[in-house]
Amino acid sequence: MEITNTRMMEMSNDAYAEFFDLLEANEIEPKIVRIALAGFGCSGPRFGLMQDDIEPTDLTEQVNDIIFVVAKDLFDD
Repeated sequence: MEITNTRMMEMSNDAYAEFFDLLEANEIEPKIVRIALAGFGCSGPRFGLMQDDIEPTDLTEQVNDIIFVVAKDLFDD
C-alpha cells in the first residue's frame, strides 16, 4: 500500500477526534475512508464517505491514523 500524501485536505484536531471516534464506535478497521462522488444536485456535486481499500488509481492522504483516498480523476490539483 502506497501513501502519497497529496495534501488534498485539511482537518482540524477537533474534527479528526470526532471522526476517529465515529470510526472506532462503528469498529471500522482498517481506517481507510474513500471520498467518492455521490451524484449531482441543483447546487453542484455531492460527495460520500465509505470504508474501502486503496486502489492503484487512487490518491491518498494520511491524517494521523486515518487514510483518506480519492480516485485520481476526481481530484484537480
